Amino acid sequence: MTMLSNVEIREAIEAGQIGITPFLPENIQPASIDLTLGGGFIPHYDRRSTGYHEIRTAVDPLRPSDENITIRTRAAILSDHCYILRGCHGYTLGCTAERVTLGPDIAAQVGGKSSLARMGIEVHLTAGFIDPGFDGAITLEVVNNGPDDILLTVGMPIAQLVFYRLGKPANPPYQGRYQGATGTEESKYHIGRGA
Repeated sequence: MTMLSNVEIREAIEAGQIGITPFLPENIQPASIDLTLGGGFIPHYDRRSTGYHEIRTAVDPLRPSDENITIRTRAAILSDHCYILRGCHGYTLGCTAERVTLGPDIAAQVGGKSSLARMGIEVHLTAGFIDPGFDGAITLEVVNNGPDDILLTVGMPIAQLVFYRLGKPANPPYQGRYQGATGTEESKYHIGRGA
């Protein structure tokens, strides 16, 4: 397996071996492509918490660090476009805005953005591998390991995807239970084998 460079990523997109929809050429990095946050948050609340019935101050990664925002809210989901990810291990499922399509000889690995990691944000727990043949939005398991609440906004850069070319195409390629995902997918572990 070989990791693809930016030149090889562009060539694979042009050849139809990788599909990213919507695709912005400026999102290609030296050996990855940036993905943005889609909507459809599925929160997992801390059962010990009293909830979000309070005034909260959140860090907005899209603003300078000295411009925290204060929000009065009764829920973590502010709208279809914003979500407050609680500090100290707040957790939610989200997804990429982009639909990713991989050919049978291309695999991928989703990882976080370094600037968000410096705030304590992880975008996947252990499920970062994308099988050859996958087609759909990528569900993200977003965790806030930092102390501050973080404002997640639809459209913000949230992850990066690294691609690998296999020695031979997978046969058969991915046909699992998350194929064709159009948004955030909860666990389907109970359905049967296959990721």
